[in-house]
Amino acid sequence: MKFIDRDMLHSVWDRLPPPQRSTIVNELGACTREMRRLPCPESTLIGAIDGEPATDRRQQAVLAGPFALELEFNEWQLEQLRPSITLYNRETYAALHRTDHRIVFSHGDRGLHNVMVKDGHVAAIIDWKFSSWHPEHWDVCKSCNFLLDAEEQYLCLKG
Repeated sequence: MKFIDRDMLHSVWDRLPPPQRSTIVNELGACTREMRRLPCPESTLIGAIDGEPATDRRQQAVLAGPFALELEFNEWQLEQLRPSITLYNRETYAALHRTDHRIVFSHGDRGLHNVMVKDGHVAAIIDWKFSSWHPEHWDVCKSCNFLLDAEEQYLCLKG
């Protein structure tokens, strides 16, 4: 393993001046667009990059799939809702889930904790063990777990 002399974005974000934050947001957006240009192989299943099940670590590590259809993936996601969520809200969430997203290459654990920066620029995106083929909104959904109520951070992770 090699030591890389960089800062983790989550530990320096609050100290960065607005122009550097803006630069990082733009660079992460460019990274996301590059990832989305990777062609999804024909008949790829929704799940881990190696064909293994999908992993959702937002509440706890949950494995399922891989899934042939986005509808199946959405149903799995809805099954994980907390029992305290009312039937009305469950049905509303189900109605809001589209099934026509592009299936794209996803990092799978994108958050400020997995971005390294140096001199106000993105130096690396690390920790690709959860990379996957998922609906195009997946990285944003997963990233929302790491936000500290900052719209700017949302834009940073949204890409």
